Amino acid sequence: MEDQEKKIKEKLNRLGESLINQLFMLIRTLKIHQIDNEAFSRPLESLRDTINRIIDISGDARIIGVGKDVYLNGLRIRVKYRNIDCASFLVEQLAGKDIGDLTFTKHIEVPQLKQFLVMFSRQAKDDTTAKQTSKLPGISIGTYRKLVDDLGGGQHLLDKKKYALRVYTRAIITLKAHVEALKRGENGLPGRKLQRVIQEICDIASGETNLLIGLASITPPLEEDQLYYHSVNVVLLSAGLAQRLDLPRQEVAEIALAAYLHDTGMAYIPREAINKSGELTPEERVKVSRHVLQSLRNLIKSGMLENLRIMPLIVAYEHHLRYDGKDRPPGATPVNSVSQIVSLADSYCALTSDKSWRKAYRPDEALRIMLSEAGKKFDPLLLKAFINLVGIYPIGTVVTLDTGEIAMIFMNTDQPDRPVVKLLLTSDWKKPGPLRHYDLSEIDETGEYVRSIVGAISAEEFGINVAKALLD
Repeated sequence: MEDQEKKIKEKLNRLGESLINQLFMLIRTLKIHQIDNEAFSRPLESLRDTINRIIDISGDARIIGVGKDVYLNGLRIRVKYRNIDCASFLVEQLAGKDIGDLTFTKHIEVPQLKQFLVMFSRQAKDDTTAKQTSKLPGISIGTYRKLVDDLGGGQHLLDKKKYALRVYTRAIITLKAHVEALKRGENGLPGRKLQRVIQEICDIASGETNLLIGLASITPPLEEDQLYYHSVNVVLLSAGLAQRLDLPRQEVAEIALAAYLHDTGMAYIPREAINKSGELTPEERVKVSRHVLQSLRNLIKSGMLENLRIMPLIVAYEHHLRYDGKDRPPGATPVNSVSQIVSLADSYCALTSDKSWRKAYRPDEALRIMLSEAGKKFDPLLLKAFINLVGIYPIGTVVTLDTGEIAMIFMNTDQPDRPVVKLLLTSDWKKPGPLRHYDLSEIDETGEYVRSIVGAISAEEFGINVAKALLD
């Protein structure tokens, strides 16, 4: 299985390098010739063939430029030395047109490519090119804000928050489509589509842990989408914890995939049982308990066993089991460590979400509840690592400062009680003018801390949308 995946990546890398070179030559040639010139005939056909071959392998062809690198379907394209300038040129062209995400969603023909290249070659300002090009059938465009990197001499960088939000949204849409296909009696989405989402999440986890935790605070706008948001939030925290444990990327991806599919059986439970505020009847308890078996059926139906992906099945079965084994016969096999990782993320997300019978706990309250279960429900060592990941005051916690200001934990640092906070309300409870962040490790001329946390408060009481405040 690993050899097959390696071959696919190598093939995509070769095709990606060809794609870069072909786009480079065509865009350069358009500066001196009209698109109908004979010089374009064969290069356009070659570009069409390359794009369609990529789509045959991966389902679409998605190009992103970051820094000086080009990514194809989440894979960073390794180019030969002689082609480095071609890749840099393409990234600059995409940035100049405010195109951060160029995706060919289906097989394309030469006339469409001509239209695309003509629009792309125009000297447009702002996001005009992106808006016009996005109207072409089979081509999807995502724009990005041009940020200036002070250390990079004004280099345009991908807005990481916007990219992460796109990945988050795509993860929810993909999981929902997968579950709905299963409920129709189909086998779900192709594994490569699920893997694409997981690889993108792993890209964020490898360098933007704080952003990952911030995304996990997003709540569903619609009640019926609660399962999908919960599952994706569990993926984010599971991947973040796996990254914190310094696990290899392949293992992080395996854990993330297991977390992504761990609870699909919940989609089969009647909504009235899930949302019931009172005690469940015996019949309702049986229905709810069966979601684990339904999750296993879904995984088997979607080909996990055939593809020798056992971990998602193990996690789906074990993630509700206790660490101390008191819910199993003596001598039973200990709960797998991956299941324990997903269990921590699953419990934290459940505690910090509204339920029909209670309001969501504050992040710090959720951690205290989980700490009371250390060595019982949760592995104490993994729980400690999880708390180190999210912080004593997890990202998104709204706090009062000793200055009378209201702030939100924006980023954790090496000092657990001295995070970076984002100011939400001034001491007279007015919204601050310019965007302000405070490092609570800052000291004044007397050696005293300028600001300190007094305690956590409820975001809801102050009408604060945590996810929006974090990602604005």
